[in-house]
Amino acid sequence: MSVPVSSLSSAPVPASRLVTSATVGDAVKQGEGIKAYATYKITCTRAGGLSPTEVFRRYSDFCWLHDALQYRFQGAIIPPLPEKKLTGTFETEFLKNRARYLQKFLDRCLDHPDLKASKVLLRFLTVSDPGEFQEIKGAEKVSQGALLKWLTQTGARAYKSVAGFAGFSSTSLPTTQDDEVFEDIKQYVAMIEPHIQNTAKFAESIMSDRKEMAGCHFDLAMAFTALGETETGSIGNDLNSFGKTIDQLAQLGQEHAHDERHVFVEPMKDMARNLKELKNALKRRTEAYHMLLSAHDEYTKSGKTLQKLTVSNSGKVGKLEATRAEHKQHENIVEERRSNLAAIDARLQKEIARFQKQKLDDFTDSMLEYATSQAQYYSKEEKLWSAVSDELDHPSSPKNNGHR
Repeated sequence: MSVPVSSLSSAPVPASRLVTSATVGDAVKQGEGIKAYATYKITCTRAGGLSPTEVFRRYSDFCWLHDALQYRFQGAIIPPLPEKKLTGTFETEFLKNRARYLQKFLDRCLDHPDLKASKVLLRFLTVSDPGEFQEIKGAEKVSQGALLKWLTQTGARAYKSVAGFAGFSSTSLPTTQDDEVFEDIKQYVAMIEPHIQNTAKFAESIMSDRKEMAGCHFDLAMAFTALGETETGSIGNDLNSFGKTIDQLAQLGQEHAHDERHVFVEPMKDMARNLKELKNALKRRTEAYHMLLSAHDEYTKSGKTLQKLTVSNSGKVGKLEATRAEHKQHENIVEERRSNLAAIDARLQKEIARFQKQKLDDFTDSMLEYATSQAQYYSKEEKLWSAVSDELDHPSSPKNNGHR
């Protein structure tokens, strides 16, 4: 059985019909109770003077698009989606953050040299009729289902071929330069993945601590203000002024925690998701390689059978011709899978180069934004402390020591 036709050779959408930009709007809640869901309006501009389009999509529709692109573009690093959430899915901040990263997902797709010309992406962005869009989704699921069935039928055989189990005389292929390159990349990913995950984890921990500290400052501000209300004269004024400063610091801390999430915590999580997509692309390359090994093993076995029949000269011409035809079929399958692997390798090498550049840009931007945010925060904090210090050190009126 041959490999299903890959979209590596499918015709792209003409440049004159491409979507040039897509804007994701705020989420709108639809329905109530357990049937409630959120939709996002996507407004698109088109090339070639085509009219703009507006479509409404759910998060699950974005998941479908991601999977469809992954299925159609073997070897591509598909842009990641924001993670799913089981509870609190209608919280305002969560929906805003999800919309922000759905926007990033589409921006990356439209910036990708292959994905931007994908028919499935074009339909996702331009088919406004809900019924028609559901039909498109259903047809795509059927295609993916056929692939899964094929993988189920051949996957065990490929594994046995590679591992040398159950009587398979597992063959080996010469290690290519591509094999060595991708193996090095796998090791690199395994090395950096826990560190990127830790940056996201500890950055979020710092943000959580800052939010907790802001809450403590609010409580402290209330305590100082209440204490100031019990005193008269300048000490009451001083206590109220100090409480007011603490309250301003609490608000500043809350705002800064919010900024930290957007300029550092979420970008770190996004990097971790990007790395996961790279791992997925490498995994698909490995699967294609194993399928080639399986085909090569079948080809080798049929060749041995053909050789035995030829040498024995048993006179069964029909069986000999059938075996020769079968051997030729296995040879064709080997070449088809070899060609498919070569196409995946070529694409994956380009993808990794893009990934490295994007990673460098993302890290640089995030660190710069985080450093700038910290500098601005501590500058504002210093001004607040300096102002209250000056006020306490240089009171505008003589101190009343009546209750001190």
